[in-house]
Amino acid sequence: LSDAKTAAKILVDMLTLGKTTVGVISFDHNVYETVALKKLDTVADKTAVKNAIDALTAGGATAIGDAANTALNKLKAYPNSNQTNRIVYLLTDGENNSGVSPLSVIPSYQSAIVPLFTFGFGSAVNHSQLQKMAKDTKGVYAFSPLSLTALQKVYQDAAMLSTDALGMASGSVNVPSAGITSIPIVMDSTLKSMTVTTSFPAPDPSIAEFRIRDPNGVETEPTTCYTSMGEVTCVLETPWAETGTWHLDIDSHEDNLPVYYRASGKAEGRISFHSSVTALQDAVIAYPKPILLLAYLAKEFPIA
Repeated sequence: LSDAKTAAKILVDMLTLGKTTVGVISFDHNVYETVALKKLDTVADKTAVKNAIDALTAGGATAIGDAANTALNKLKAYPNSNQTNRIVYLLTDGENNSGVSPLSVIPSYQSAIVPLFTFGFGSAVNHSQLQKMAKDTKGVYAFSPLSLTALQKVYQDAAMLSTDALGMASGSVNVPSAGITSIPIVMDSTLKSMTVTTSFPAPDPSIAEFRIRDPNGVETEPTTCYTSMGEVTCVLETPWAETGTWHLDIDSHEDNLPVYYRASGKAEGRISFHSSVTALQDAVIAYPKPILLLAYLAKEFPIA
């Protein structure tokens, strides 16, 4: 349960203030609305949700199907006049042994066009069941033990699949102990907010310091840092990002500290395109051999 709670709190920290409505459903053999759906307007709102997650305790049976049904019904009942994207993240450390079958909820999610992103923690989970729930609703399944690096990647991938979030920059760097390592991140005029996550192996966050710096040199400190499984992840967020070149500044107290970073931005009133290139001969794309170029609108927007 500890890893699942850490994962849930990281997810809350990565949600955009002023743009996201979130609720928490907890379950054993019963299902509880731990946090009713509410808009996250302030850091205090996020803190209240994370405190509710921290207060969860293990016990009883595991009613995955009932909890998934309740989460979907709460989403469907919540006013959504702007037709914003709706997502359910299901985190469990056990196998369903109470209530309806988890697979029975799939048609309802398909009908509502709500993806299920499922996360299994520990050895007791039913992988094939959670994987099918995710796949059949156009979500993603991830299994623990996940590193914090892998976990933040899954969350950001989920956001890019189902919201207006777009990838901006990602990579890894070995940070020397002398001086500050600065990584440029370009913010264009189509994006309105930015979230940067960093991960590195360490027993606590004091090994390194992180800041994002706007084009005018104004710095933003991390919102939160978490430690789990010998790794630290930090979340830095700016709800309104100025156009131009930002920088992620890293100051390490340990030589050659390996740091993974990822930046994503959110657009407003924009439609994203995805494209892919596939080799029609062999496994390698090599001009002038024939290729297939495919472009399509993301998020299932119709082409007018």
